[in-house]
Amino acid sequence: MECPVKLFDVDDDSGKLVLQEAALQEVLLADDVRDAPVIPVSVTGPFRKGKSSLLNVLLRFLRAGGGDGNEGGDGGDGAWLDADDATSPGFPCRGGRHPVTRGIDIWPQPLPVTLASGQPAFVLLLDSQGAFDAESTQHESVTVRALVGLLSAVQVVHVSRQLQADDLAQLRLCAEYGRLIAAAAGRPARLQRLVMLVRDWAFPDDAPYGHDGGRQVLEHWLRGDGADAADDEGDLAATVERLECFLLPRPDLAAIAGAEAGDDVGQPAVEFRTQLCRLMPWLVGPAQAEPRQLEGQSLTGADLAALCRQLAAAADAPPPPESAGDALAEEARRRAEEAALRTYRARLEETAGLSLYEAAMLRALPESGPSVSDEALLAGHDAGVRSALEHYEAGHDPREEAAAAAAAAAALQHAQAHYERQMAPAAGREEPVVLQAHAGAADAARALAGDSQDLTHCL
Repeated sequence: MECPVKLFDVDDDSGKLVLQEAALQEVLLADDVRDAPVIPVSVTGPFRKGKSSLLNVLLRFLRAGGGDGNEGGDGGDGAWLDADDATSPGFPCRGGRHPVTRGIDIWPQPLPVTLASGQPAFVLLLDSQGAFDAESTQHESVTVRALVGLLSAVQVVHVSRQLQADDLAQLRLCAEYGRLIAAAAGRPARLQRLVMLVRDWAFPDDAPYGHDGGRQVLEHWLRGDGADAADDEGDLAATVERLECFLLPRPDLAAIAGAEAGDDVGQPAVEFRTQLCRLMPWLVGPAQAEPRQLEGQSLTGADLAALCRQLAAAADAPPPPESAGDALAEEARRRAEEAALRTYRARLEETAGLSLYEAAMLRALPESGPSVSDEALLAGHDAGVRSALEHYEAGHDPREEAAAAAAAAAALQHAQAHYERQMAPAAGREEPVVLQAHAGAADAARALAGDSQDLTHCL
């Protein structure tokens, strides 16, 4: 009876992932696979949400010839869903509160497919432990998901009901940690194709089932409310070559009961069955199948084995994932600071030929009489600072208030010091000298506000 083999196991004492060389020899370096293009397909996500069950559906589809197009472009009539797999049930599934899979498993029999070019290739199915469960450390969960993403041609992220903000946060954290591992291994870090699969989609009136509705949900998820939405979209575009989404309906209660009893498919409702038949060729059919690519080259089984060894050796090189999370928080703080500097600089831009700062000061100067006070001279500067702080406070994370206040105070102190140094020689002089000194002070303020690197250094 076939069953998955362990590709990466977790050491119970250290919690580190350990590559299983025997799996490389058995699967990736087999005679018919080592020189053939390979398409690793993985499923990741929270534990006890049906990842292994989905892999078993993929397994049935590919065994029925779906990877060669024999089931049709829409997965055929779904007869393959009813195939008798008694001799090889697939990836283990069972109910209960304890996870089944730990580390990363690989199906021992590569599954043949035909690429759009007509070239033969093999799909490799990868199962991984549930992310962020009660029995795994954060280091374990993030490292597993990061490694799976770096190995996969298609990574399916399995979520329930709808896309949430924490799904995006976890995706960014794991992608960032994967980037650190890849950098330590000297390999490219971009994920090839990442599919957000929303199981039990609860709002078909808002977005229809399938990949068309998934596209709508994904766009809203990336471009929705929030000050960092555009930055999040840019971060993912730099990390993932192809980001997609597919919406699956909820199976009927009989299917849910069957899954809890250990049956991985059960008898799904008609709509659920229809969408499964559309999902499978959309993931691995001839029109979609593409081998894992690195630096423009399709990886063979031997190439993927070498990549596994390189990533396994590099997995302990980066700092723990908690540090990657700190790096993401620091990046968010940096973006907010730069936005504040842009707003501050905008307040000093030319208005009718004069900067706002300079215009405010000149309005305070009498046509004749004694020089203006320091308070009046600093009024425009203070307005710029207030505007920048208001902009910052509207968009930054509340947890960063102390750091933001300290940064703003340091920036104000630095700018005032520049001004005072420029104005000191004019003390007690007549008004023309004051005006000349002010012009120098205004130039210094503009230079200070215009050079964000210099200001950031001074902070």
